[in-house]
Amino acid sequence: MRRGWRLVALAGLITLTAAACGGGDGDGDGELARADRDAGAEANPNSGLVGGSAEFDIDAVSWNSYWYSRYNLGNLVMMSGLGVTFMPAMEDVQAMAAAVDQGPEAGEHVTLPENPALLKAVFAGGNPEFATAFNGNPGDFTNWRWDPTGTDDRITPSAMAQTITKEVEWAKLFNNAAWAGSPTDDFGAMDRFKGMALFAEAKMQATFALDMLRNADGFFVALARPEGEGVTVEDDSIDVADQYQMLQALADVRTVLDHPDAFNNVYGDEQAKAMIGAAADELFTLVAELEPKTVSELSLGAQAMTWFAAATGDDGLRAQARTELRSLGDALVGARRDGVVERAVAIRGLVESGRVLGEEKHLDAAAADFEAIQDAYDPATGSFDGVTELSNWEVGDVLGALNTLRVNAAEVVDKADVERMLVGFFEAVVNRGGLMRAAPPKEMEASPFEIERMDDAHFAYQGIPTPDKAGGKYGTAAVDAASVRFDAESGRWKVADKGFDTAGSMHASNEQIWTFGFVDGYPDPS
Repeated sequence: MRRGWRLVALAGLITLTAAACGGGDGDGDGELARADRDAGAEANPNSGLVGGSAEFDIDAVSWNSYWYSRYNLGNLVMMSGLGVTFMPAMEDVQAMAAAVDQGPEAGEHVTLPENPALLKAVFAGGNPEFATAFNGNPGDFTNWRWDPTGTDDRITPSAMAQTITKEVEWAKLFNNAAWAGSPTDDFGAMDRFKGMALFAEAKMQATFALDMLRNADGFFVALARPEGEGVTVEDDSIDVADQYQMLQALADVRTVLDHPDAFNNVYGDEQAKAMIGAAADELFTLVAELEPKTVSELSLGAQAMTWFAAATGDDGLRAQARTELRSLGDALVGARRDGVVERAVAIRGLVESGRVLGEEKHLDAAAADFEAIQDAYDPATGSFDGVTELSNWEVGDVLGALNTLRVNAAEVVDKADVERMLVGFFEAVVNRGGLMRAAPPKEMEASPFEIERMDDAHFAYQGIPTPDKAGGKYGTAAVDAASVRFDAESGRWKVADKGFDTAGSMHASNEQIWTFGFVDGYPDPS
């Protein structure tokens, strides 16, 4: 164990504290920057990436996706303070702990943190550098608050929706008995409690969005800022993509509320079930009248229709959602795509409509888009012709397209080709390119049952700095950078914007947890 770092088995999802955390003195590249494509460097046989690690394969992508998704979410919604905070009554917190921690005395038990920063609304972005030096108390989450001078306090439906979905997906995993055990088991109590906290936040954020961000017609407005106990709406325009993302998020919350038996029977809430279910149905009736035009709108719409159709209890609305899905898929087939990213976006929606409806022309169009992406891809560098910069959201688009192809469309593409690109792109951009800014040592984060399930090489990519060495006066949270840029001279991706973009990070993190695969990112609305 490195001197100065300790494990904190508390409710936060990232559990490092620095006993003497002097901030990193570099830009977070460290060993990775010094490993720029040296002459004669060998290629990763799993992907063709020059300078890549032969140990980095599709299993490593899966496990890295698990941890990076977890870090991004935990830092944001437990510790950062990047939003409108709330704190449940202590008796409610204790009741949540008791519900998931009923194991033997000798087993693992819940330990509550001090000063968590739970969020009922998330801000659009911020500076993930820590605001203060470590205060000597490893159980005090104020050690991990972010520098407020970099806060972007806009509240957007996209950031809210992506965060809600992210919280629900991790809540599903943490109270899946096959993963973290049942309340009476002697392991997994902390993960099960994290699931309780995350689902409480998801419900709170969904309620906040429904109460504060809708106009008189029921649509979500584009932009608001916090004011007192409420918000000031600064842009009341209606963005089509926002409505689809919120519909998917509400559908995801509803799925868990409707099926608590699938999650250790700890997420039951009849009041929230009725309210959020009705809100999802109402939003769908509004969204069904919209006219999406861009590839992004069409793709997000296809995903939202799938999730809503799988969640609604109304057979008529389900049938209507499937009809909408077919229309969106047909429109995607004929939509113009400009470049690699738009093709990736199209793939994500086309595979949804193709797999759900059995539409071969949708899957064939997705396969054609992948072929075009292949033609533009350089496996030696993990880059694409014509692509010089990628936002974190766009990285999520590419990851999501490749993963859905390998999981749901292997009959129309060569799965091995898809996985080679996924391995190479992930290693080049997320790991070697510095998109993932920091990662704690395995011993500081993983529970024993998690360590048993993975190889050392799968926890974090060698060379990614620990939070204390990732830049900033006091260190930087283990989260994604906002964007990366391809440097043709070195043949490497490098960080372009070190800030934190909430919607982009949560979008990419959602695609990562579905790449891990233990929770299903591709619901069946049959």
